[in-house]
Amino acid sequence: MRRASPLLPLHPPSGRRKRQDLQTNLKRTLLLAGIAIALIFGGLSLKKLTETRAKESLKVVEVPPARTHLLQEPYADLYVDKKKDDEPCGDSCSKDHAHTHAAPAGKKEESQVPFYFMTAEDIDGKEQSMRQYAGKVLLITNVASECGFTDSNYRGLQKLYEKFQSRGFEVLAFPCNQFGNQEPGDSQTIKEFAKNKYHVTFPLFKKVEVNGPHTHPIFKYLNILNSAETEPNAADWNFNKYLVGRDGYPIKHYASAFNEAELDADIEKALSAGKVADI
Repeated sequence: MRRASPLLPLHPPSGRRKRQDLQTNLKRTLLLAGIAIALIFGGLSLKKLTETRAKESLKVVEVPPARTHLLQEPYADLYVDKKKDDEPCGDSCSKDHAHTHAAPAGKKEESQVPFYFMTAEDIDGKEQSMRQYAGKVLLITNVASECGFTDSNYRGLQKLYEKFQSRGFEVLAFPCNQFGNQEPGDSQTIKEFAKNKYHVTFPLFKKVEVNGPHTHPIFKYLNILNSAETEPNAADWNFNKYLVGRDGYPIKHYASAFNEAELDADIEKALSAGKVADI
């Protein structure tokens, strides 16, 4: 009897068995192809992610340009840039542009400081120029009559004013109804409240907005120049306070809570300093 070859099955597969084997092989082929594709694209994605992170680790952070475009006219062209006074302007610099270059430290002229070109209506509706405060240290704040911070701030501000006013210090209070509608009254109501309850003697101004599209130019100036970040450092609640040096430039921004020790020390330092750089 002839022996069957070991390479051939004893019983040839049926048609149904052949179809099953073909389907199994096809599934295996598709599975392997899918795994291969996933590995290829996964490798590319991982490579791209690695390259991106490597680039980010080497990225140089650029200092944001002066935000003069955020200042309302006519104050934008008065912004003093950071150009050194001994650095040549170059052929592209016009004569009119030269006056906006920073003056030597401690020798800035009032004509270069945007703040002194600004005006605001006082609580009685009279236009007041900020030029009258040139050479003084200022604490500018947005006040409200019905806030949880009202009592501590009005009392604290008046105390600071009485202590430092004779040395060239002023508090400028701007009522604002943007936060919680806590300053709803008219100018006369606000004035009577501040003077009758807290006996304030520092200047009160007409109600303004301190952030948003209708921000008063004074607060727009304070918010922009006081911020070291890309976004302006806008007031976020009642009684935010801005300390301004004798040269008309902001020094420090304080939150709503009244910290007498901190303010007292900072005002004392500002009064003794000739320029912001000394503080």
